[in-house]
Amino acid sequence: MASDRPESEAPAGAPEADGRTRAPRRAVRLLFHVVFVGGCVAATIGDGAWLDLRRLGAERDAAEHELVLTRARLERERRNVERLRDDPRVLERVAREKLGYARPGEIVFLLPPEPDEPPAPEGLP
Repeated sequence: MASDRPESEAPAGAPEADGRTRAPRRAVRLLFHVVFVGGCVAATIGDGAWLDLRRLGAERDAAEHELVLTRARLERERRNVERLRDDPRVLERVAREKLGYARPGEIVFLLPPEPDEPPAPEGLP
């Protein structure tokens, strides 16, 4: 009695036309998949790549935060420069407070700061 299966389809574990079984092919496929997955894992985690990526991300976030703060400080300084250029009263006040200037005929009294009072800030008003 002849089998209903085509000649190219042999049952699992049965020898193929050239006398080999399918087991070595499966082993080769499994080995290929293990090596492929292992390579992917090594590329992601190997040599601390994942840790380096996280560290660099944190450094980038810190640098962006510092940039925001620096831009805000720059904007405050630009406003101060504008005020010094445009408002003569601000310029006079800075000259009096920082440089000790006085108008002709004025007497300047310099008093030491009180012990429990913090010293005056160095910035512009």
